[in-house]
Amino acid sequence: MTAFLRHPEFYFILQSMRWPPVVPTIWKLPLFGLSAAIAAHLPGLISGNGLGPFLLTGVLLIVSGVIVVAVAAANIKNNFRPALAMLVTFCLVTCLLFKVSYDIYATGKWLTHAKQYKAEVMAQPQSPNGELNHIEWDGWGMAGSGDTTVYLVFDPDDRLPSASDKASRLAGLPCPVWRTKRLEAHWDYVVFYTDTGWGGCP
Repeated sequence: MTAFLRHPEFYFILQSMRWPPVVPTIWKLPLFGLSAAIAAHLPGLISGNGLGPFLLTGVLLIVSGVIVVAVAAANIKNNFRPALAMLVTFCLVTCLLFKVSYDIYATGKWLTHAKQYKAEVMAQPQSPNGELNHIEWDGWGMAGSGDTTVYLVFDPDDRLPSASDKASRLAGLPCPVWRTKRLEAHWDYVVFYTDTGWGGCP
């Protein structure tokens, strides 16, 4: 690894990176760390939590991490604080995006196709036992780990919490769910526990 970082051609690439002159020198490295973290998470931000985006994000995180460490190593002597800030920014943004990337993806999906999804939900027959109208909206999983299903739910009285990460059984849902999130008034997505679903509660 050390020999790779000291390779003349690689070192030349790092040294030849140039930012627009309007960016203050002290911010260049932290902004690089921010950009690297966002770029690594783009598959999940664009395509959700499927197996493909998950694996691609893992690969990109490794590549981005190596590049960020290499850039820090090349600048640590003359720009210690910016280099350290870059490493911290990369780590913090990476952790934050692990938590909120699906929310960002779901919001984008909703904003671009809300009319279509609303029509699909409203076309469903009313449940006789008071359960909320819904459609299967998303999901992910792999062999050996089970499948997780996300439902889009029409909640006319806004009975569901606007955001919840607590295990709970809520009115209008057939069983306890892992997570709820409001997309707009009366419309929420609900994440069921792995290997459970609207018609398959334990």
